[in-house]
Amino acid sequence: MKSFFSIREISFSSVFVAFITAGAYISFPIGPVPIVLQNFFILLASLFLKPRLMLLTIIVYLFAGLIGLPVFSGGKSGVVHFLGPTGGFLISYIPASFFASLFRNNIKFNFYISSAGASFIFIIIVYVIGISWMIPTFGFNKAIAFGLFPFIIPDILKAAASIAIDKTLSNKILTHD
Repeated sequence: MKSFFSIREISFSSVFVAFITAGAYISFPIGPVPIVLQNFFILLASLFLKPRLMLLTIIVYLFAGLIGLPVFSGGKSGVVHFLGPTGGFLISYIPASFFASLFRNNIKFNFYISSAGASFIFIIIVYVIGISWMIPTFGFNKAIAFGLFPFIIPDILKAAASIAIDKTLSNKILTHD
C-alpha cells in the first residue's frame, strides 16, 4: 500500500515546521509588533515544497500552536491568537502558502519569474487577509499603519532572500520534478 506522503516528504515537512517555529522566535523589535522570520520560512517552504506538502506543513504548524505548543511569535500559542486582531495573519498562511506553492510549481517558464510571482501572491494574500482581519478592531487607517507599513519592505527583502535560498536548495536537493 502506497502512503500519501513519502518518508522524504514527511522529513522535509518536519524540517520546515521546525524552521518556521524557530523563525517565530527570531525577532527584530521595531515598535509594538516585532519583525519575525516566521513568514520568511513559510515563504521559503512555499517555494520549495509541492502544494499538498506545503498544505500539510502549514496545517501542522498552525495546529501545533492551536493546541498550545509555543510555536508562534514570542513563544505564544492557543486559540486566542487566532481570534485576536492579528489572527488573520496566521490564518492567511494557509491559502497564501498553498497558492504560492501551486504557482511556483506550475509555472515552469523561468525559475526567477515563477518564484517572484509566487512570492508576490504570498505577500498579497497575507496582507489582504491579515489587514482585513485587523480593520474591525483598529479601523482601516490604523490597520494599514500597524499591519502594513512597518512590514512591507522587510517582507520584500525576506522574499528576495527566500528566492535565493530556494534556488540553492533546489539545485542541491532536487524536489522539483
